Amino acid sequence: MVSNQKKRVRMLDILRGVAVIGMVAHHALVSYEIVFGKTIDILYSGAFQAVQLLFVAVFLLVSGVCTNYSRSVLKRGIIVFAAAILVSLVTCVLLPALGFEGLNIYFGILHMFGLSMILYGLFKMLFDKIPPLAGIIIFTLLFAAYYAFYLTAPTGDSYFLMIFGVLPKNIGSYGDYYPLFPFFFLFAAGAYIGKYVKAGRFPTWFYTAKCRPLELCGKYSLWIYLLHQVIIFGIMNAVWYLMN
Repeated sequence: MVSNQKKRVRMLDILRGVAVIGMVAHHALVSYEIVFGKTIDILYSGAFQAVQLLFVAVFLLVSGVCTNYSRSVLKRGIIVFAAAILVSLVTCVLLPALGFEGLNIYFGILHMFGLSMILYGLFKMLFDKIPPLAGIIIFTLLFAAYYAFYLTAPTGDSYFLMIFGVLPKNIGSYGDYYPLFPFFFLFAAGAYIGKYVKAGRFPTWFYTAKCRPLELCGKYSLWIYLLHQVIIFGIMNAVWYLMN
């Protein structure tokens, strides 16, 4: 066991790197469907959706853990949410103006991460009053309960309700979508797990593991998210143009 861990925990970057690669692969398949007009059946299989949820869960839990190492969760949340707004402007305004449809991101994973950090940062004093083990149990159960509601695909009349997992009836096509609820609950559970990580309660290998490529992907995950989808979509459109 490792105590009083203060250095950067590389395993967190490795796990986030794995999740980023999974996200890029998923978005590449979706872009292929949109550009080439062909259905990839595996995207709609139960097994693929379970793996997709696993990658998202890893991303969320690791981000929650990292709040324990952040100087200002609130400040970082504002930066991430500002980047998410930029993504919405590009995918909902710029790309349609250039003739590229189907990738509208109204409330994607970046919006959810940013708001999760802001929410946790604003109410950190209240969250800190809950013992770590109780926090892990409470927020894991809240996620499971709300996720069951989210899976029913409820619809409403307001775009604001998207943060609660309720899609507008007239939304049409959209890309990346991860509502604040239920996914914030996993982020919060990760924040409580992070208290044990920072205290050195995890096995020694968790703090000493190394994998430079995955670490870099995890460390620069925000930049990868901001750039990868436009790059992939652009390349596939160029390939489609050359083929036709």
